[in-house]
Formats: sequence, C-alpha cells, structure tokens
Amino acid sequence: MRVLISLLLLTSLLLPRIALAVNPTPAIAQIDAEVAMEKRWLKDAERCPDTLIPKRQTSDYLMGDSCKITPGICLMKCKAGKGGSCYWLAYAVQQGGGKTQTSEALFQRACKLGVTSGCTNHAAGMSAAAPKDDAVQRCAVRTYKKTCALDEPWGCTMYALHLARGIGVKADPDAALRVLNRKTPCKYGNDDPACRNAMALKAQILRGKKASSRQ
Repeated sequence: MRVLISLLLLTSLLLPRIALAVNPTPAIAQIDAEVAMEKRWLKDAERCPDTLIPKRQTSDYLMGDSCKITPGICLMKCKAGKGGSCYWLAYAVQQGGGKTQTSEALFQRACKLGVTSGCTNHAAGMSAAAPKDDAVQRCAVRTYKKTCALDEPWGCTMYALHLARGIGVKADPDAALRVLNRKTPCKYGNDDPACRNAMALKAQILRGKKASSRQ
C-alpha cells in the first residue's frame, strides 16, 4: 500500500501503513509472537534499509495479497525467502492490529529479499518514528533515493518530499521537481496514491516558486 507539506503530509503518505485495529486478532497475535523469536530479522530492522537493498529485485509481491486470510502460510513463505509474502504479511499485521516491531521487521525482510517497496516502507516507518533524529532522516533520504532509482513510485514521492522540505538533506525544490517529473511516481497510473501525492507536492512547489518570483 500515502496536501500539506508538513508532518501532516508525511503522516498522510503513510496512512496505508497504519494499523486499523486496536487489538490484534488471534492470528496476528501469533504472528507477533513468532516474529519476536526471529532475532536476526529484528536485528536487521535496526539497520538502514539502504544497506540491505540487493542488486536483484523481485516482483513476486505484485501477485497479490492473501496474507489477511492466511497469515500463517505467509509467514512460512516469508521464512522460506519469499519477499512478497513478507511484504504483504507486514500489511496484514498493521491492519490486524499487530505490533509495529513486527511489521517493520517484515518490511525490512521483504527489502532484503528484493522487494523495493519494502525498503521504502521501512524507511518511512523509521522516519515517522524519529522525526527529529537527523541520522534517521538521512537514512530515509538515502533509501528513497535508491528505491526511486530502482523505479519504485513511493520512493520517488518520498525522496522529493524530503528534498522539497530539507528533511535529512539540504532543501532543493528544483531537485525535488526533477524527481517528480520522472515517470516513476505515476508508474501505476494517475489514480495511484503515490502519483496523487507526487502531483500535489509538485503543484505546491510550483506555487511556492511562483510566489517567490513575485516578491
């Protein structure tokens, strides 16, 4: 599975990642418990995603999401090295009221297994959890830059946002516009959330430049 350019926008960009339930379902509580025993996954989740992005990417996550129905099967596939299963299980955990630690570890494992969107999502999670931590924000910028270069729509939208507002990087609206003018943000069409947010950001940057030129 994200306009005002502020922390509110950053939060709105992450809305698909926010858990919808207050209490975890029994199935998701079991996933929380099992992932908590995967110490390597939890340790990897502490690293910046940009250090784990493999050269070879996978597109198996585009096959669809069945993890809401069969999270246990998805976890088995994730353990077996299926990045797409890790990715969709992370969403199922969020929507089922699971622990943030669980979903972030799953996104990071998806990233490590070649799901570029998992890298973007984990970077966004780290960024939202520590908005005033410069090191974390720089990590997010590096990750978005890399995932954008790998043709990941949200990576480009988030990279442009950070460039436009100087979050973890020197503010450079012109560079942000160059990112937003790529085809990648709207790779999946104009109705895709990454595209809509990218175009809203682009419009605001252009309004700001126009207003500045009048002064």
